[in-house]
Amino acid sequence: MITQDAFTSGKSLIGTILDKMVGISERQKVFFIEVTMLFLTIKGKINFTQMGRFSSSPEVRFCNMFKKVFDFLSFNSLFITEQCGDELIVGFDPSYLSKSGKHTPNLSYFYCGETGMIKRGKEFGCLDIMDFKQNRAYHIVAVETPPVKKGDAETGLINHHCKIFTQRISTNKKHSKILIIDSWFNRQKFVKHLTLL
Repeated sequence: MITQDAFTSGKSLIGTILDKMVGISERQKVFFIEVTMLFLTIKGKINFTQMGRFSSSPEVRFCNMFKKVFDFLSFNSLFITEQCGDELIVGFDPSYLSKSGKHTPNLSYFYCGETGMIKRGKEFGCLDIMDFKQNRAYHIVAVETPPVKKGDAETGLINHHCKIFTQRISTNKKHSKILIIDSWFNRQKFVKHLTLL
């Protein structure tokens, strides 16, 4: 009974946010709600075949709908506006993801904070909004860090991270003008770029 109430309230919250978004068709709204509920209920590996098994929609529908672009930045931003209070701070942290294999695209060498070493894998810059009244952080967007050349590693990473903030500055400022980042970003070029925004 409690689980059913949670799913019902979750569906209505997601539906409310999708109604506020511009350029989302009714089919996309229904699909997004269905996929979100499937992600919450399917145990183990989630793929198109699994989603087809656990829903009334065929596997092909999931494949076709996932090809369409969805504005997660706007969705997450509207969710935060709806659910959070006024004591918000923007946070940013690059996260290392261990990957191997010859066919994984964009593999490079990145710093892994867990081991304190530079390792082969992928890195994602994770932007979030922290709500101090709720003591929670809400994810806004994750951006994959492109591979950089060894001689250009520091400058290339700083340029990439500056680009992340430049492209999303209006969303960040809408929620908060305070930014918390790792001490690695205490580089003159990065700080100068942020002060110009």
